[in-house]
Amino acid sequence: STFPSRFLNKKIVAAATGFIDGMAYVGAIIVGLLVPFLIDVGGWGTVFLFWSTSCFIVIFLVMFLYLRTRTDGKAAKRLDVLTYEKKI
Repeated sequence: STFPSRFLNKKIVAAATGFIDGMAYVGAIIVGLLVPFLIDVGGWGTVFLFWSTSCFIVIFLVMFLYLRTRTDGKAAKRLDVLTYEKKI
């Protein structure tokens, strides 16, 4: 994740990277405990249903947050930093 550190405050990039990394570890722990439990309870169909439902929930939440920030106008200001083109 060296690309964002060129355009944003390094403390913000480090915090975001740490948060994402921490959530990956939490997710790995949950998967290690939850998937075997779901297989024992209902088989692989239950696991597939769980992951499908989780994906749709995440898609809905991301769309909701994206649309909310686009209507506020704040996202455009934030994206200006990310779309900065260096002039040679």
